[in-house]
Amino acid sequence: MTVKNKSILALSAISLITYYFESLAWPLHLGRDGLNYIIYFIDIWAQKPVYQLLMLRRTPMAPVLYGGSLTLWGSVV
Repeated sequence: MTVKNKSILALSAISLITYYFESLAWPLHLGRDGLNYIIYFIDIWAQKPVYQLLMLRRTPMAPVLYGGSLTLWGSVV
């Protein structure tokens, strides 16, 4: 095995290990819309919603899942 093949193999192994650990933690991240989903979930039960336009741009399924899981199990962080 040449040095080039060994470095390609090492780089591939490091990439796979990094991908594995990142994929474990990725579901714990709210993402770029996570805060909007939480605000929507809080606002969806209000008698007079504060952020009506937010509710027009989003479907209620993701906010109910985000908010419901946070209500039931709390946050991980």
